[in-house]
Amino acid sequence: MKNVFILSILFVVVSFFSCSHEDRNIAIIYSDDADSVFTEIHLVPFAGVANYITGFYDAGMTFHGGTTFSWKVDSVECRTVFSHNNGYFWTYVFVTPGDTIFFKTEKNGAEYNVVFEGKNAAHYNYASQKAKAIQMEEPYFEEDTDPYEYKRQLQVYRDEEQKFFEKYREQNKLSPEFCDFAEAEINNKYVLNLYQYVYLNKCRVSVEKYLEGTNIVQNPLSYSAIDALYYKYVLCASNDDIVQNYYAIQNEVHSKFKPTLIADLIIGFAQKGDSSYSSSLLSLMDDIENNSTDSMLKGIVEEYRPFYMLSGEVLPDSVLDNSHLICYQDNNEITLRQFLKKYEDTAIYLDFWASWCSPCRMVNAHSENSKRELKKKGIAVTYISIDDDESEWRKAVKTDGIEENQFLLLDEEKSPLNEYLKIRKSGIPRFVLFNKKHKIAMLSAPRPFGCMFEGLRTIIEKSPDDFIKEKKKGHYETVGYKQTEIDKNEYDDTAVYEKTIIYHNTFGRFTSPTDYTDAWGKRREPTENWQTKYSPYSVPWHKIIFGSPDDGQYTIGILKKGVMWDNTRGGMQMDASGDLYGAVFCINIAKGYKGEIFSCRIDNMPQNQILYFETSIANASVVNNTTPPQVEIRIETTNGKMLGSAHSALKRDKLGWQKIFIDIPPIEEPSAVIRIISTGEDWENGCDLLLDDIIFCAYKRI
Repeated sequence: MKNVFILSILFVVVSFFSCSHEDRNIAIIYSDDADSVFTEIHLVPFAGVANYITGFYDAGMTFHGGTTFSWKVDSVECRTVFSHNNGYFWTYVFVTPGDTIFFKTEKNGAEYNVVFEGKNAAHYNYASQKAKAIQMEEPYFEEDTDPYEYKRQLQVYRDEEQKFFEKYREQNKLSPEFCDFAEAEINNKYVLNLYQYVYLNKCRVSVEKYLEGTNIVQNPLSYSAIDALYYKYVLCASNDDIVQNYYAIQNEVHSKFKPTLIADLIIGFAQKGDSSYSSSLLSLMDDIENNSTDSMLKGIVEEYRPFYMLSGEVLPDSVLDNSHLICYQDNNEITLRQFLKKYEDTAIYLDFWASWCSPCRMVNAHSENSKRELKKKGIAVTYISIDDDESEWRKAVKTDGIEENQFLLLDEEKSPLNEYLKIRKSGIPRFVLFNKKHKIAMLSAPRPFGCMFEGLRTIIEKSPDDFIKEKKKGHYETVGYKQTEIDKNEYDDTAVYEKTIIYHNTFGRFTSPTDYTDAWGKRREPTENWQTKYSPYSVPWHKIIFGSPDDGQYTIGILKKGVMWDNTRGGMQMDASGDLYGAVFCINIAKGYKGEIFSCRIDNMPQNQILYFETSIANASVVNNTTPPQVEIRIETTNGKMLGSAHSALKRDKLGWQKIFIDIPPIEEPSAVIRIISTGEDWENGCDLLLDDIIFCAYKRI
């Protein structure tokens, strides 16, 4: 199955072609001695799913610079990769039956260019000429990219491609077949990019709305068509009824693409290993096994049925006893059985990664809050690296700050664990979810950030008994890092306490600068900076300076260009829960000010129950190297009686969110007040304090 996160890399290094099967013809490609700078020249065909399983170059054609190559071809489009000692040059050429193609190399410094000549030279030179003519870079999205701004940029780039094609068609003799291909490819590349964004941001955008007006042009020569169809029918498909997805492919997809997509459908859902769609997937496998005449699809079913059936099973003895790991912390070698023993009666979220894997490192950089949430639920977050170089593994572990529960798989290529779970074959990063009995719950679990983590959270919360650790008798667990024992003089130490969240303010979330939903699900229409009329809080305006964000009091926004500030504030991109579009509350504090800067009254507090308070704060004053804000957070009764307090510990050289935890004894009053007090350090300028995720929990004996 195609790996989404390495696709962009392979897109440059690997070439594809597609062909129909009518009359066989010979195409010849010549390169002269001057082109011997290319030590190898690859023509790599797109031959469907078989290439993804057996390797990209299996059906490819390779010849050396300064030689001649010929091959049988029908009507075909292909991309070619010209490899040389210092790098590569790549382009694609559209080849028609009987073509004779000659190319020569032009070298400009460290850059190479290839110029094609021959009967249909305009077909061959189209891609490289377009790359040179369009000055703007093709848009790409990052974690904090606004969806509709990204879509607008893609439309601008698509229009530039279309303009170039129209001009190129006027100036050159092009076949109707080539024109159909070129226009289809421009459209399909645009649609593919939108699907890629939707796949990674399902919880942030409406799929139907975002893709409204788009259509995949199923030109059999368009290499972007098959990728866009893959996203539509596999990656963005519903998990509920795979048979329905199968029939949609049968009824809606060009015959050229059907075998590949059906195979990808089977592989994709088999690799997830989610039991929720087992009847649908196994029904499809049975139908192919009993009724299909396609030997390739039968082979896919034969290989991936037993793999899918691993879900719900424990690892066999042969894997447990013959897979060996090195522990990062103590450098001891252990078996996989000993590894699992460390986490007895504990669910495990196992991250397969490597230092050389860029997507893996990206996950490490953006998943701290998500992994912390898993730990709070009592789920062990563990790592197994498939690095060959132990020193590189250790260096990456330290750089990424993932020393805890970290292991290296020894002799990875021959390891039974690699073969059993198809680690290399399915690609990394790869996450395997085990329940508390160490049965495989998901062979390929969602990744721990963004919208994917929303899916993982849903899976865990559907079966809490399988994953979430029970509270120990005589104790209650806070949402934070500690576990507080109940006072044995007042409470039975054999009692069990049930936690209830009585107040949780996330400050809402944005999906665009004009689309905001508050913490209680009410839709708002924000101005550029959110101001007092939207706030239920008390913020003393006369004690706050006028400055960025220029409302003099506070702003609700996200840590993202164009919504809250002109630049990412404080070096952060996510709210305290790890949500890129989660809103945060910002208080702009005057230089040297001491006193209250925020207050909020919470009503309907449960009486005579143990209470727990949590919130997250951050320093947003890294501009001009200002001193970070320092505050005291107080929980009081409505008449001013102190219930609990905590002080911040923000540092100038340390960015990110700080958790504040306060344990509160049972109270008799139905209301409590949160007060944030500025301690008024000698700031060089005013400073900004970020506030997020105000949480009150109550613990009741059951």
